[in-house]
Amino acid sequence: MDRFNRLKWKYLRTLVYLDRHNLSGYFLPVVLFFAISLTLVVAYQFYQFANLWGSMEYATNNAFEFCESNRLCEAIVQPANTWSNLGFLIVGLLCLFIGINDLKVRSPEIPNLMVRYPVFSIILGVSCIYLFIGSFLYHASLTKAFQKLDITGMYAVALSFMGYIMFRSYPTRYVKRRNIYQSSHLIIASIAVLLNILFFAGLWKVNVNVLFPIVVLIIIAVNTIYNRVYKVHYQILYKRIFQLSIVVGVISFTCWILDRQDIWCSPDSFLQGHAIWHILCSITIFLLYISFRVERIDIDMVYKDKQNVYLNYKE
Repeated sequence: MDRFNRLKWKYLRTLVYLDRHNLSGYFLPVVLFFAISLTLVVAYQFYQFANLWGSMEYATNNAFEFCESNRLCEAIVQPANTWSNLGFLIVGLLCLFIGINDLKVRSPEIPNLMVRYPVFSIILGVSCIYLFIGSFLYHASLTKAFQKLDITGMYAVALSFMGYIMFRSYPTRYVKRRNIYQSSHLIIASIAVLLNILFFAGLWKVNVNVLFPIVVLIIIAVNTIYNRVYKVHYQILYKRIFQLSIVVGVISFTCWILDRQDIWCSPDSFLQGHAIWHILCSITIFLLYISFRVERIDIDMVYKDKQNVYLNYKE
């Protein structure tokens, strides 16, 4: 049985291209997660009844429309909606360190663009950690400053996926001046970072309940079009995990609606619809990320007549 379990674990690691990774490379993210979580818990025990946010401007829009009762004289105004953000920290650390470990074992033969170009895993990981910080502090304080971090964190994660999906569609670019093809990953990653700066500078003020769903729908639409055009890359495992991420995402959005409309509402309970939304969203993000990692692209088709890009994948 132990031999079977080891073989099964090795097979699962191979599916998502983690078989070359040294498991010791994941010791640090585990330590970081428990260290951050423990620090926050200890700080909460010391400052639970301290009014830390009284001098800051309260958030606007739907800040006070969550079901959970607001403890405005405590360090954490909405406990359930705050602690549930730890899911984003877990996913962020995983994606970040998977990307870092991908950098150490790169090979031109790997038929997966997410693995070949770890910059997208790293950007997604950093975005999820940023979302954790913003959403944790926002629900802990309900202040305008951290509301901005929460909203821009949501867009950062969405734009991370948008950037990778665009890279899948246009993995190379022709440089006329040098008469060669080059990988487009750095340009697309830079555009994603630039868009994040624009959102932080002011676009975040656009009604998030309208703009964010539009961004998510664009991501789903572009990805669906890609799957139809490049059917040669469309494997059943990728399809199933991608569909599962959509299902979990829809369930999470349903929880958000039920909480927002006070249909699922018990203000003093630790089981809050918005908290479940946070947890399911973190699961959705990780499932979508894994779906991209199990994809096998046709190397010959993508890099036909572009041998320099195929070999110089570390640029």
